[in-house]
Amino acid sequence: MYKIRILGIIILTAGVLLLISFDADNIDLFAGLLTGAGAGLALTGSIRRRK
Repeated sequence: MYKIRILGIIILTAGVLLLISFDADNIDLFAGLLTGAGAGLALTGSIRRRK
């Protein structure tokens, strides 16, 4: 569980760094996807859905 959250924080950080460092529109889409996925993983801490 903590490994998934740490991975989420790393992905979130990579997405934010891409948003800050590059100024191209195609990078913004990829950075937004990374940021959203990282935030989801950092908050939930799991990959599977529960029934």
